[in-house]
This record gives sequence, C-alpha cells and structure tokens, in this order.
Amino acid sequence: MADSTNIRPQHQVAENPVSVPTVVATELKVGETSVHSVFIQWFGETDGPLQLNGEQFFFDTRLEPDNPMWQGQAEIFRVVFLGPIARWPEPRFIPALIEIAHGSEDTNIVWMLSSLPTMMDPGKPTSPSTSIVLLADPNYGVIKPRFYCDMSVRDQVMEEFEANLPLAEKLLRNPDMELPPEEIPWEDSPKPCVDCNRYEHGDSAPRTDELAYVCPNCGRRWWQFNDFYHLWKHVTDKDEWAEIRRQWILQQAGYGLPDE
Repeated sequence: MADSTNIRPQHQVAENPVSVPTVVATELKVGETSVHSVFIQWFGETDGPLQLNGEQFFFDTRLEPDNPMWQGQAEIFRVVFLGPIARWPEPRFIPALIEIAHGSEDTNIVWMLSSLPTMMDPGKPTSPSTSIVLLADPNYGVIKPRFYCDMSVRDQVMEEFEANLPLAEKLLRNPDMELPPEEIPWEDSPKPCVDCNRYEHGDSAPRTDELAYVCPNCGRRWWQFNDFYHLWKHVTDKDEWAEIRRQWILQQAGYGLPDE
C-alpha cells in the first residue's frame, strides 16, 4: 500500500493529546457499534506500511467503568506499565504475568494503580492489571500502544496511599509512630471540674465501652481500667497517656486492644 496522507486510520484518534498514558472511562464507537469501557489513551505504533504521525488512540482494557475494582473512580488510576509482557522490568515475574494474561510474552498489558485501598485487602492500593485490546485497522494494520514504563509512578502512588491511611491503619503499620497533636493540649496540672467528678466514683461513672476520655472543660485525661465495674483512673503521666491513646485509637477503629 502506497504511503499517502489521504489515508487515515479508521479508529478514533484522540483530539487532546496527553503526556503519559491516561485512563479514560467513556463510550466510543468501535466499528459499527458503541463500546462503553475503560480505555488507555496513548500513542499508537504500527508495523504496517503506513506511519502514524504521532497520533494517540484509545486502547480498550475490556473492563467496564462500573466494574467494582474501579470503585467508581476509574480515571484517578495512573499507568505504571504499558507494553508487551516481555519488557516487564522484573523478568522473574514474566511467567506469572503470561499465565494471568492467558497470553504470551508478546501480549500487551497495562498495570494501573490508585491510592484507593483495594476492597480485597485494605492494606494495599487498588491495582487492576489487565491485557489490552490492540486495534486492528484495515488501513494501518495492527495498531499497538507505544511502550511505557515508569516505576516512579508506583512509588508516588504508594506514598499517597500511605499518607491517606486512617490513623489506626498507620499505627498498625508503625506502632512507634509519633501521634498527631490532640485537639485539647496536655496540661501537667489541670484543675478539676464538676464534669470530671463522676469519673472518680464508680457509682456515678459513665457506663461506656470507651477506653478513655478527655474532659473538654478541664482537659483531664481518664482511663477506664475496668470496663466491667466501670472504674476510671485520672492519668497524670504523659507517657502513660500516650500508650493509652494508641490503644484507644485502635479500639475506636474496631481493631480491639493488642492483648485481645
């Protein structure tokens, strides 16, 4: 087939170029039908007789936008790797990727990450990894995505994921981490108030499962050391309070106490 600027790819060309492979959830016309899917917009390449002039296309992931793995936010995912399995940066994983993709070393896959916690394992970011559909174009032959790999994207997403973790999750990962400041600052010698009197007497102490309490009026810290009889202790040692507070944070998040 002769080279001619009048011959165009039949697949839809992206109007607004992107600087990195970008996840796009939309409805596109593919042939005579419309497909509602999640696509990867990126430069196309072909081994056919015609050359693509830096055009970007939409490569189908075959995953619909309402697939639960996207958690309703497909377009916040960032591409780490796009290309044939043979070019995966860690060769020892190539056999496993071939098996997952049900393909070969030539199978093109895309690896995406987001800082959303995965529903299967809340301790990890979401990572839908899938093979992508190459574009069979009658004019240009097979259009495949230009190779892309940037492992620093993985590191950036991991940092975002860890920064957005709830405080209890951070504590589980790093029990010795420094806790953020409290809304009511610590005072070495707070003056008692009427509200606190009830914590000093078992009969009038609140019937609650909470491990601790900070009085909003005087700032005194209380620890419920016996939740059967609802016995409370006024905590006067700052280090002791820090440890109680760690346990309290875990309890409020539903993790229970470390000895449970």
